[in-house]
Amino acid sequence: MTYLECVTTKITMNIYTDGNVLLNKGQSKDPLAIGCFGFWCHSKTFLSNCQWEVSSTTMEIKAVISALEYIITDKIYRATIYSDSQSVVHLLNNKTKKPKSYEGIQLFDLFASINNKTNLKPKIVWVKGHFESEGNLKIDQLLEEQLIRCIKKLDVNTQLKIIQKAKSNLSRGITQSFSEQFFDSLFKGNF
Repeated sequence: MTYLECVTTKITMNIYTDGNVLLNKGQSKDPLAIGCFGFWCHSKTFLSNCQWEVSSTTMEIKAVISALEYIITDKIYRATIYSDSQSVVHLLNNKTKKPKSYEGIQLFDLFASINNKTNLKPKIVWVKGHFESEGNLKIDQLLEEQLIRCIKKLDVNTQLKIIQKAKSNLSRGITQSFSEQFFDSLFKGNF
């Protein structure tokens, strides 16, 4: 479905967001943690540049912010944003408690501003991570490819450190939500 079809037929546009971080979970920041965020819908794809020392929560928040900015810029009147971050969805749907992080406050204020000051009324919905839906799988795949492109641009020593740490984490049972193809490409150096 194209953007024009969504506008002219008044169909809701589904926008899938995600944030991926390799070698990091939650709020803690590892110097080798490399991540990116983005969104995908039928008419638009956005992928950020990779960032260092980031948390997965921050990347999830930035993904939804980028989708909201797209909704504002293109004046998408009916949009549903899908996120696999329960904390982000809870934050926006239960507008009772303002967040503490800079990115969380930015997201909270932007969402409130859109809903209070415009006729754009995006909804935010939780979707299970790596769930078998076209949009969710597509943004997962695009972000994994973006991370591989970023790692490929690094010097060999940094690449080796990232690969060693990822292997160590996997051997200790610390899994991350990446596909087998991602780890195959990472461990075999198939950049």
